[in-house]
Amino acid sequence: MYRTRNKRRRSGRSVFAGVAVLTAMTLTAPPASAAGDPPRAQGSQAVCGGTLAMFGCRSQVATVDGAILRGTKPIGWGADDLRAAYGLPARSPHRGTIALINVGSYPTLSDDLAVYRKQYGLPACGPGDGCFRQMDFTGGPALPAPGTDDEKLIAQGSAIETALDVDMASATCPSCRLLSVQIPIGNGPTDPTNAAGYDRYAAAFGKAVRTAIDAGADAVSISYALPGSENTLHGPIAEALDHRGVAITAAAGDLGFNGNGNTGPGVTIPGFTGSAAVWPQALPTVTAVGGTTLVGKNHRYLQGAWAQGGSGCTPGVTPPEDQPATVSALCRGSRASTDVSAVAENLAMYTSYRPADHAEAGWLVLAGTSAAAPQIAGMYAAGGKLRDVHGPNTLYRAPSPAFSDIESGANLIPPFSGTDGHCSATRAQKPDESLTRFDDRMCRAGRGWDGPTGLGVPHGLLAF
Repeated sequence: MYRTRNKRRRSGRSVFAGVAVLTAMTLTAPPASAAGDPPRAQGSQAVCGGTLAMFGCRSQVATVDGAILRGTKPIGWGADDLRAAYGLPARSPHRGTIALINVGSYPTLSDDLAVYRKQYGLPACGPGDGCFRQMDFTGGPALPAPGTDDEKLIAQGSAIETALDVDMASATCPSCRLLSVQIPIGNGPTDPTNAAGYDRYAAAFGKAVRTAIDAGADAVSISYALPGSENTLHGPIAEALDHRGVAITAAAGDLGFNGNGNTGPGVTIPGFTGSAAVWPQALPTVTAVGGTTLVGKNHRYLQGAWAQGGSGCTPGVTPPEDQPATVSALCRGSRASTDVSAVAENLAMYTSYRPADHAEAGWLVLAGTSAAAPQIAGMYAAGGKLRDVHGPNTLYRAPSPAFSDIESGANLIPPFSGTDGHCSATRAQKPDESLTRFDDRMCRAGRGWDGPTGLGVPHGLLAF
């Protein structure tokens, strides 16, 4: 390991804030995504900002002078970089079907996917050859284009999330079939303080998962992160995401360490487990995917924990099957996350769908664990060893060479977590109450399992 800050390769520039100490891995193939020297990003903005944030879409897009950084060529890490960093084959050994659960319509998704895949030399994957399909969450036809201005605005933001999902799944499983399952905007919450609205929204995701599996999905990826409640963490809604033999991955969240689920920004809402985004990654039947920052130097990749990646405990939820007792003990026997990680920062993706502002098509630079979840889903589908999969259980059974351990970085985001420099709650629940302390493995990357990166990042497909 060595110290580095904002190191660059010709295929991408580190445009989001990264970590200072990174774990090195030798390049397995020379990068080929020469994107030139892009403008320096000055900041980022939420893909689904403002009131749209209640939809659970958490990705961030790089900006320059307050405007989205958009290029005619890729900026950031591309499909070839990701495959090289993980040591993945150019041709997947198993041609599985990956379902991406998304929100809102996206009429040009097939065309945009074709641009991404052509850029990186990936095989064509369109509706004509049966490789790519779109359907609504009941299994019906793809959603029609949005009609109202509000619907157009929501669809425009969620389309970036959707494009990111299919691009990332394509990168890690070039040979796989892709299925985009769309949840209508009307199923989303209308009041961020109404737990019942989130329960209804989560139930729509559950229906979408079942539709995807009925349509032949081997792996299902959910990039959205919602507040958890008793109704979503237990009972029929949770059972809808319990499918042995199908890999279901979910983003670990982008709010950093969240303690027991109640240390995120905002006020705890009656009916919720906490104000932090914890569903569906908190379910033991789902693989919670954290994020890493990737840089390259001297033909080596280096990774560290992404500073905003989620981790935490979910009291009252049992640990995943085969998660070691030494891990769940950090959460007093309850669900501890994350399970595994993938690159979540400085990622190139392409979209042309802008129904609200009619901006030009282009390449964007994205960050978020929502990019990591479909990467891991792609690896599950590429490996094909799915018969015994039940949440992250087979990952915990895999031999240690199946992962590259991440030993640097932390996900403490003041003032939302770790205000004393350790893994602790942001605030006491009562004026005279001391902060809840957690083992520092829950918020700091280190040798072996840790909260920000779980088991680490995959090394090839040995774990899948």
